[in-house]
This record gives sequence, structure tokens and C-alpha cells, in this order.
Amino acid sequence: YRIGLQDIENIKQNIEFMVNYRSGVILVAKSWGWDLENHVVIKNQKQHWTGYSVRLGKMLQSLTLFRQKDLHQSLVHFIDQANIRSDLEGWIQQYLVPIPS
Repeated sequence: YRIGLQDIENIKQNIEFMVNYRSGVILVAKSWGWDLENHVVIKNQKQHWTGYSVRLGKMLQSLTLFRQKDLHQSLVHFIDQANIRSDLEGWIQQYLVPIPS
């Protein structure tokens, strides 16, 4: 499924959607052992990076399109903390750059 930039701008005006969207991103990151809000590793045996880089890439792309700078920045920090940047495919690498203002 693909939406255009105008669709994204319209969706961003829906406060309930954006709250749920952000919550979903935060929960996925928690399942990988990263607290996006506090920028820290969650240390336990159940929550850890699974190596599923496609989902990570799609999440980075989505955060970029929706211009969610804070979550994007924290997710990039997770990538660096987990030392997986060099393992990511080229199409994902393009989403590691800061979101412009």
C-alpha cells in the first residue's frame, strides 16, 4: 500500500491516528530491546534485536515520511548502540540521515 505526500499531510492532522502510530513504533522498538522515549537499552532476555532489518527499514522510512524526528533520531541511536548500521541494506541506509527541518 502506498500513499502520497498530501495523504500523509492529511493523516498527520488526525491526532488519534498519530498517537496510535507513535505508540506502535514505540512498542516495536521495545520488542527489539530499545526504549525510544528514554533512548536506552531494555535489558532482559525476551526483548532483543531479532535481525529483521526489513521491518526496521520500513519503520525508518515511515518515520521520515511522517517527519517524526524524535522517534527517528532515537531509532538511529538504537542502530548505532546495537552496532548494526553496517549490516543494513543500502535502501535502509538512506533513511539513517537526520530528517531535515
